[in-house]
Amino acid sequence: MRGCLFWITRILSVALALAFVLTLPLTIVAFDLGRVVFSPDRMAAVLNASFEESGGFRRVAMDAIASGGEGGATEDGGLDLTTALSYLSPLERDYLADRLLPGAWVADQVRASVDSVFAWIDNDQARPNIRLDLRPVKDAIRSGGADELVEMVVDSWPPCSLEQLTEMAGTALGLTEGFPFCEPPEPLRTGVVAMAGETLILSVYALPDTMQISGQGAAPANAEVMRFKDNVRLVRALSRWGWLLTPVLLGGIMLLAIRTWRGLALWWGLPIILGGLLTLVVSVGARAIVAAFAAGIAASPGMPMIVADMVTSAGQAWVGIAMRVILVHAGLAVLIGAAVFALGMLLGRRSRSTRAEPRPAAPPPPRTPGPVEPDEDDESGRRPGMYG
Repeated sequence: MRGCLFWITRILSVALALAFVLTLPLTIVAFDLGRVVFSPDRMAAVLNASFEESGGFRRVAMDAIASGGEGGATEDGGLDLTTALSYLSPLERDYLADRLLPGAWVADQVRASVDSVFAWIDNDQARPNIRLDLRPVKDAIRSGGADELVEMVVDSWPPCSLEQLTEMAGTALGLTEGFPFCEPPEPLRTGVVAMAGETLILSVYALPDTMQISGQGAAPANAEVMRFKDNVRLVRALSRWGWLLTPVLLGGIMLLAIRTWRGLALWWGLPIILGGLLTLVVSVGARAIVAAFAAGIAASPGMPMIVADMVTSAGQAWVGIAMRVILVHAGLAVLIGAAVFALGMLLGRRSRSTRAEPRPAAPPPPRTPGPVEPDEDDESGRRPGMYG
């Protein structure tokens, strides 16, 4: 029975050690990636830095201005912004967006969008409720940004023909309706710039204060979207609590197999070293894991384009931040395992040498003299001796 129990515990210990070596890389990678992906603060910082380079939110806001809000061409005498801004090149539009939209506005929009996405993961809506606050944009145009905007817009228009000049004069006198989008020569150009500036202010007033860019977020999600959300929640839970499996496995190994310092070195030190080394190997494939995760979010049913762009642009940033932390944790695991192995072997040798030292022989116990036995009488009944 003792032999069978010994082999059963050894088999269980090997299974637990193997499970520890295989799960340690997964728990480290999931924990480090989860600290970035599922943290609103860190995600907002990553996306803000990413969008500062690509100009994502600024471009969305400029597109909203160009479309005149939800109604396309503006009303109440405003300028047809869709046509007026269509002549701007992408670089000119990005330049205007950078001039009109401060970095603080971009950071606020990114943080609000990230909070909306995290709230969407935990609710039953089909899409996240992402909105852009256009009030800072309107304030910037009202406070002087319209002058630079109008100059660039008029410069982007093609030169006016004779017919367009005639139409423009009729529009200025109130004889005809419509406005030809062309750049006239001086001195007409100065008047056109002034008129376009006034109509641009009217167009800005027609813009909504906030713009919905993710569709109708209040609609209930279908089964496919809810299944995707459940998968995201499962990944989030594993990234937060999966590391608890590590001490549980180590505790089980200690209960089953570790009885000496040498056992600690073999059953704890070696698995930790192997798990750390395997984490270094697995970290190489973390890029593919993050890319697949980002692609899954971007391609989920009903996902708004702006959210897909957010996830796609931030995918590489996730890897860049999390990869450094993963490598540090993998290196720490190898160092801790090596320290446990070296300490266990050293203390194990000392304990064996202590047991192997010869002990001095104890002196024999002193012998106490026993009672004197009387001599036996001879055959005559007399004691032998001179007095017998």
